[in-house]
Amino acid sequence: MSATRIAGSIAFVAPLLAASVALAQPRLLASQETHGFGFGYGDTRYDNFSAEIDRWFTAVDIAPNLEDLSLMLQYDAVMVQLRTWGAVLTPTEKTNLTQYIATGRRVLMIGENPSLWYQWNVDLCTVAGGTATNQESNGVYTVANQIPILTDGVTSVEIPNGGIASGGTNIFTINTATLWSGNGADNVLTMLDVNVFEDDRWGRLDGARFTANVAQWLGSGGSGGLTLSLSGACPGRVTVLWSNATPSRPMGIAFANGTGNFVIPGGACAGTQTGLSSSGLQLVYQGNTGANGSGDVSTTAGTNACRKFLQMIVADGSPCDASNVVQIP
Repeated sequence: MSATRIAGSIAFVAPLLAASVALAQPRLLASQETHGFGFGYGDTRYDNFSAEIDRWFTAVDIAPNLEDLSLMLQYDAVMVQLRTWGAVLTPTEKTNLTQYIATGRRVLMIGENPSLWYQWNVDLCTVAGGTATNQESNGVYTVANQIPILTDGVTSVEIPNGGIASGGTNIFTINTATLWSGNGADNVLTMLDVNVFEDDRWGRLDGARFTANVAQWLGSGGSGGLTLSLSGACPGRVTVLWSNATPSRPMGIAFANGTGNFVIPGGACAGTQTGLSSSGLQLVYQGNTGANGSGDVSTTAGTNACRKFLQMIVADGSPCDASNVVQIP
């Protein structure tokens, strides 16, 4: 079904219900071992990546495995970090990841070179909907497919010694970073090279920007329900798209200078939380979610809007429904 297009430009119209707002930022479950490699949330070689993750998640918890689906479902996103040599996903973990992905929540899974992690790469890609080869990637690769958030501001990255997936949508000219359809919402990302995100490559080519984009992508996917996304570039023409909203309900798109943790104190959406700071908080668009609960609106964004944040609120209950937070590219 095609989205309902709402033509027009976004203009600042009013403070958002004359109050501060915010959906608590999502929670991440990171599955990782203590193996001494230094690659993992909070580990020595991932300081910058960890800091970027902290921008988008209000809490990050560590689990040694993914054997407990009920635990996984308490989180808004899952990151599967590289495990030790010869590691595999257990049958239970594969089943749990498949069921978690089916909810529409985002999953990042990290692999490595096939000489030591071939079966690990195969397991990750099989869960995502494809497989992995026994070939290696080693070099500088440019963006092959433009994907909102993930490729914004990225031209090329260095992949020193990674694996190669078979299937999905390759982000670069070698299929080491792959976006998979998951439940149909492109909610699974595999990165078959652990080094791309490490501190040592933060200043090489567009490694820093790509790493920051991945953290944003992982943290801005919502919980499989109301989803907001952006296309275009700022300054310039930007399109805001939404999906999975309650059909034919009043909605508003809010703008703020940053993310935060505030609650609407009154009005129709009293008690609703969003992920926006009170700084610069304004309602920039009001409309209807559309007969199918999806739609889009386009505008010309000026420089003062670049790298700021948007979130949609739908009046469909008490509290109202709030989407993921997106950053204007």
